[in-house]
Amino acid sequence: PEEVFCELVNRHNGGDYHKFTGKTGIRPVD
Repeated sequence: PEEVFCELVNRHNGGDYHKFTGKTGIRPVD
């Protein structure tokens, strides 16, 4: 689920996922 993915990436990258999901919605490969 998106929520779980965002939570994991948020903890891993410190919220850097916003750069990807916030703009295009495409998930980073990492």
